[in-house]
Amino acid sequence: MLIIFDLDDTLVDTSICITPRKLEEALQAMIREGLTVDNFDSALRSLLEFDAAPGASSPSALEAFLSQHGYSKIFLPVGLAKLREELSPDHEPALAVPHAFEMLHAVKNRHNLAIVTMGSPSLQYSKLKKAGIDPAFFSKIVIIEEKNKKPSYQAIIEEARLPSQEVVVCGDRVAVDLVPAKELCCHTVHMARGRGRALRESALSSGIADYAIEDWQDFPTLIERINTLGHS
Repeated sequence: MLIIFDLDDTLVDTSICITPRKLEEALQAMIREGLTVDNFDSALRSLLEFDAAPGASSPSALEAFLSQHGYSKIFLPVGLAKLREELSPDHEPALAVPHAFEMLHAVKNRHNLAIVTMGSPSLQYSKLKKAGIDPAFFSKIVIIEEKNKKPSYQAIIEEARLPSQEVVVCGDRVAVDLVPAKELCCHTVHMARGRGRALRESALSSGIADYAIEDWQDFPTLIERINTLGHS
């Protein structure tokens, strides 16, 4: 089978290990460029609250923070540029999602693995490195800028020359990761972590997610069950 993974909050615990530090760095960069805040800690708490809102992303949190507090949007490109930079050498090691290592080792010899993720290549590869996940596990790593993964899914599937019933797509964001996969008739697995944690039940009840998990411990067994279904 072909298994396509998202990266952030699917293989790497981005929301816990990376996003708060990146937003702090973005705020510091904007302040260096002239943004004036009354209190740094209060401003950072506000920024993190915008990031925690349902459906938010780090870029949208920066934009909302500037807008809601009446700051000029001339600082937005500065903050966005900092978000896109690779992780600094002194950044704490990123944590892989529980049992991700064991899962990858268990499935890599029997299945074709790929990643489709959004962001800048330097940042996304530095996340893999900090989390200790070997890029060699994956036959294809596609990093896109836009929020439309369907063309990338389709290209990888066509290159693998597999029918959709032999393709599994795993991700935490229902709309971004799973909806385009369902449109291509792939099996879908919702990783109920990070921003996607609250969407588990709705993802399952809507049929967009065929399965939902919170760590990777049971995934090798699940993938073999899906593999059997695909060949039945």
